[in-house]
Amino acid sequence: MTFSFAKRLECNDSRVRLLAHTFQRGAPIFLLGLFLNLFLLFQFSTVRIPGVLQRIGVCYLIAGAIFLFTRMQIAWIANLLIVYGALMKLAPVPGFGAGSLEKEGNLAQYIDQLVLSGHMWASSKTWDPEGIVSTLPAIATMLSQHLLPASPLWLLALRSWVSFRLGGYPITRLDRQTLRRLSGLSGSAVTGQSLTVIPGL
Repeated sequence: MTFSFAKRLECNDSRVRLLAHTFQRGAPIFLLGLFLNLFLLFQFSTVRIPGVLQRIGVCYLIAGAIFLFTRMQIAWIANLLIVYGALMKLAPVPGFGAGSLEKEGNLAQYIDQLVLSGHMWASSKTWDPEGIVSTLPAIATMLSQHLLPASPLWLLALRSWVSFRLGGYPITRLDRQTLRRLSGLSGSAVTGQSLTVIPGL
């Protein structure tokens, strides 16, 4: 999102158009997750509404809107986390009071039970791991990617540094230059390293 939005904004693309594009991506992800929960049985009365894909779709849309129409991403991230923490510790739950973080009796579980009763994860029944209140820090997590530089070079730097430290692959000239800056290693020390590829890096 950081790379694509930054590039399109540089080309004077409309923010409203980008938001519509965000919805066009987020909505299908949400609907796909819902379909997978329905698949085979198609029991609409008990289908699990939340889910991993559903959360990704919702967070992508909300984080995209915040990124496009505000310049205070750090404030949004901090506020989302503060509000989540305050709700979980200070908001009273009927029959349990405030501040409970147990599986039963915390605010997230209470809201899920109140709003999503009968449509939650079958293994938990009374709460959902991708529930409503816990979506707040998930939005903050997705939004935090916007704090990264809008250049892919930091990915190369990170990959090189991790691969070198853990035992990876022969390091290129650009990798060596990046490693010197990141870890303070001398050119000869870096040049002498040649390691195995780490899957996924």
